[in-house]
Amino acid sequence: MTTGERVSRVLEDLNLSNLAFAQRLGVSSTVINGIVKDTNNPGHKVLTAFKREFPQYNIDWVLNGIGEMKNPVTAMGTDYLQVYLVRLEEQFKALRDQLAVKDSQMQTKDHQIENLQEMLKMAMGKLRPAAYLSKVITFRPEAPQAVA
Repeated sequence: MTTGERVSRVLEDLNLSNLAFAQRLGVSSTVINGIVKDTNNPGHKVLTAFKREFPQYNIDWVLNGIGEMKNPVTAMGTDYLQVYLVRLEEQFKALRDQLAVKDSQMQTKDHQIENLQEMLKMAMGKLRPAAYLSKVITFRPEAPQAVA
């Protein structure tokens, strides 16, 4: 059995099309099509992504036909799930941090809009200057924090 045939078996086992598989690995479907047709061998990027995304599959089997298609559950344990969970938690934390920065920026923009509206009212003679100045003096926007 060729590498392409073994990759095809993995795709069947996962119930994924070449395109869906390529998207999960972050490569073009042309790359996967070439591997499945045995015109190209999987490169470093494909192999690294494959190991990361599908740790339940034995990479030695995929490349060389050595061993079983899937890694034995006892050998894998739950380590790969724990690693995946940690990675997801890190991604969620980064997203929360980005949302906090965006919320702060939105708050600052809201205050700026309110001040511009007050200035417009003042310019059109609908507000006394003292009322506008007291709002400007009390407003102290917080500077957005940088995302690491």
